[in-house]
Amino acid sequence: MKEYILNHKLSSLICLFFMLLEAVHIFLKVYVIQLVIEVAIGNENRSLADLILLSSSVLIFGTLCRLFSKRLQNKLISKIVHEIRSSIFRNIIYGSKSSFENEIILPALTTELLQVEDDHIRKIFQIASSSIVFVAVTIFILNINIWAGIAICLLSLMPLIAPMALGRRAAARRERYSKANTKYIDSLKDIVNGLETIKAFGIADNVYKSIKQDIEKTESEFSGLRKLTYLIRTIAEAALLLLRVIILVMLGFLAINGIIAVGVLIALIEMVDSYLQRTDELIININQIRSVRPALNKIMNLARKEPNDNICKKLEKFNYINFDNVKFNYDSDDFSLSINFSFERGKKYLIAGKSGSGKSTILKMLAKEEVPVSGFISVDGTSLKNISFDDWFRHVSLIEQDVFLFNANLMQNIDIAQTGDVQGVEHALKLANINHLKSSNGCGLQFELGDNGQILSGGERQRIAIARAVFKGGGIFLADEATSSLDNKTAAEIEDTLLNTAETLIMVSHRIAEETASRFDEILVINNGSIAENGTFKELLSKQGIFYNLYHFVDAVEVKL
Repeated sequence: MKEYILNHKLSSLICLFFMLLEAVHIFLKVYVIQLVIEVAIGNENRSLADLILLSSSVLIFGTLCRLFSKRLQNKLISKIVHEIRSSIFRNIIYGSKSSFENEIILPALTTELLQVEDDHIRKIFQIASSSIVFVAVTIFILNINIWAGIAICLLSLMPLIAPMALGRRAAARRERYSKANTKYIDSLKDIVNGLETIKAFGIADNVYKSIKQDIEKTESEFSGLRKLTYLIRTIAEAALLLLRVIILVMLGFLAINGIIAVGVLIALIEMVDSYLQRTDELIININQIRSVRPALNKIMNLARKEPNDNICKKLEKFNYINFDNVKFNYDSDDFSLSINFSFERGKKYLIAGKSGSGKSTILKMLAKEEVPVSGFISVDGTSLKNISFDDWFRHVSLIEQDVFLFNANLMQNIDIAQTGDVQGVEHALKLANINHLKSSNGCGLQFELGDNGQILSGGERQRIAIARAVFKGGGIFLADEATSSLDNKTAAEIEDTLLNTAETLIMVSHRIAEETASRFDEILVINNGSIAENGTFKELLSKQGIFYNLYHFVDAVEVKL
């Protein structure tokens, strides 16, 4: 958070200047009160008009100071929040997928960022303002009577005991509430998105009980947080009340013994009132800042810029992609992947294996969605992590298993960069064997696909993904189960298109059809997280090993179906 505030040094200094003016206003207000009392008891000789003019001037000065101070603070806070949000989006779009978790993004960018803005960023400025007044008033009181000033300073620490003692408990409670609320939101999304499945499988009662438990858990955590907050607040208020009584008694004693005049006494009471008010604000703000720390840490981790000092010059071309002792594992299970292999430019590779063997993980690492835990992936000797995303994806076209389509027309979903190349789009549609979408609906390339292409079949969605990759170009095609939703005949046609179109093809597929598999230069068989076999289609069949058994199993299932 410090770096975001320091990015606006001038604005921050201006805000501090107006905070100082607010402190000056308090002294001017106290001076006017003291002057009025002195005039009333005859110690000063001022006309009523002078007093009214002076009071009005101080009032206007204070109002303008607060107005400008709040406006400047709000403007600065808006800039800081905008920078944080932009940093998070930058890391989501340009960073690696392993640098964040999908389930924390939405709450972080909505409720938690708003919470950090209200209960942390704004409180920092309020603490700065209160501290300035606190210090200024302390110095003023010390000048009047040093022992009274020291006593007031020590006594003012009393109300801080409760927030300091219970602050950790409040932070832990808020973290539990945040987790419970996130789980409730996730469950709610599952119910909304899977309502038909819930009804079809007759699990409505179970789902209702589950969401009811989530609601009760969320409400319980929020109730506990609220009770703890009220407890801290009640203790602090009681301590402030006791402090106020002690200070009034102390000042009264000084006035009775003639150490301070009546006008000074009234001025000191007003000054102490401002002093205690700022103490109260410090208590509240410190408590809120401590309680929001888990959300702040989460947001700062998301916004933290990944180091790019080692990003190298642009990649013009490549000859090979090397996996050198690359190891990868997911924290959530016992899966482990270990790969040593070199992909050569201009060749076609098929990665085969049982479900969960690690086939798609290899493509995810090539797509910079996942990062190896050890070893490194290099392109002509340059580590892949040192090649920028933009530069790498000038050479890579990705065809994913789960295709995302924009709520836009056919042209915009193929020409994502909106270059306006109509002929290129039409050529890509033809190669992907989906030209019928343009000709059958009467709208041509302006045919609207709807929200995430909801009006299209699964096969049509896959073909649009292929047309998108063909249109983009690039030397490497990464295809992850690109034909998973297609029938055997269409799948063979699409695979044939990929083999003819891509200069370098690395394809993951659970289907193994002889007419296409025999055209790959090399087939990698992944088993238990490593390359168990590799070679051409005929070589692997002749070994009668894992690939042989896998091929005949899949072939038998497809024939049976």
